[in-house]
Amino acid sequence: MIKLPFILFLFICSSICANENKRFKTQLTAFVSGYRQLGIPELTFDFKEYFDQIPAPEKLARQEAFFRQQDSLFRKIDQEDLSRENRVMFGQVSYEIEFNLGRLELEKSWHQHGRPLPYPSLYDLPDGAKWYAFFVKRFTSLETPPEKIMAFGLSEVRRINREIDSLQQKQGYSSRETFYTFLRSERFFLTGKKEIAARFQAIDSTIRRHLTHFVPGFEIPPIHAIEWEGAGQFTPPGMYLSQDDNAYGKDVFLFNFYGGKFNKRALDWIYMHEAIPGHHLQHYFPTVIKNNPLNDLFGYSGNFEGWACYIENYGRELGVYQSDESYLGKCEWDLVRSARLVLECGIHTQGWDKERALAFWKEHIYGFDEIAEREINRVTNWPGQALSYKLGADFIRTLKSKYQYENTFSEQKFHEAYLQFSGMPLEVVVENFTAFYQK
Repeated sequence: MIKLPFILFLFICSSICANENKRFKTQLTAFVSGYRQLGIPELTFDFKEYFDQIPAPEKLARQEAFFRQQDSLFRKIDQEDLSRENRVMFGQVSYEIEFNLGRLELEKSWHQHGRPLPYPSLYDLPDGAKWYAFFVKRFTSLETPPEKIMAFGLSEVRRINREIDSLQQKQGYSSRETFYTFLRSERFFLTGKKEIAARFQAIDSTIRRHLTHFVPGFEIPPIHAIEWEGAGQFTPPGMYLSQDDNAYGKDVFLFNFYGGKFNKRALDWIYMHEAIPGHHLQHYFPTVIKNNPLNDLFGYSGNFEGWACYIENYGRELGVYQSDESYLGKCEWDLVRSARLVLECGIHTQGWDKERALAFWKEHIYGFDEIAEREINRVTNWPGQALSYKLGADFIRTLKSKYQYENTFSEQKFHEAYLQFSGMPLEVVVENFTAFYQK
């Protein structure tokens, strides 16, 4: 056997890697172009709208041919020869190919069953269990059995209610009824929009002062709290809009001012979720992967909603949750999110009707009957979406547990590595996280 000089060996390896990276980028460009030409409908939250948009069988056949061809072409690329960044995008495109092939099997089967329209949930639909698993993965980018989702939700409902019990007792109230009679008093509500904006600005200043202990320092543009025009009883409490996605010309988060008042207990947690270190920070965090063409095609709410839910637990470290009432606000909304896991699985996998769902709500959530119908309608009409928050946050905590006992572990280092994967399916995060964490 002829031994090659070491420098020549490195040169050959480098050339092979360069060629493979170039081939991958060429194939990725072709995938994006071909995907756009298919005209696949954009993400819609309402599952009834989704079924209305399923194409005719001949269009599904065209889609299937495309994804099978792409699967064959990408399998010929050697991942080991790709750069770290290209390996992540390779994982993402592979995820989408596999996911779409699974989608097509379900949609073809749906045609064969006579295009049944599901109502009021997925429970009575042919292949209903498979459809629910599809919607769970579609939004969370995780494969999580409904039994596990429901068990997690029930466990979280019990845990958070114990925290609320502790806060209630600390305030000297013997029952939830008397406690929430106190919490409904006017002292817990703001009625002036200027005061609300000023409160959010104060929270912004506090969190920015503490932020370098949480993530590496970088310049985060200002964000402005604005009333959600036209918000009603069934509008969520807040929403983030970057300047790229609104007509305000600046980064904003909208707050629900329905009824001319805003709950003080929601100030801290909703700022953290929608602004910093939640969606606003994640939107601007300088990721390693630049100009990923897949970002314009796909989104994974388990990633971004999971992050924004996860960071709500860091309020005290970031200088907020300085009162029991403020921390209670965080617990109250965490309880709602946890109950949604149970309600959604009950409705779509066990056939719960609205009466049973309302009974569960009233048994486990006190003081929020006015939003019960809104939340039950949400998990009924948007299967999978409401799971993104808690399942995504739990994913991040579980991932962190694999590293936090290392001598070199730091929250800042972990968060920096995780934020490199903004916009990625969580399965891809698992596969590539170590390479970014240990860089």
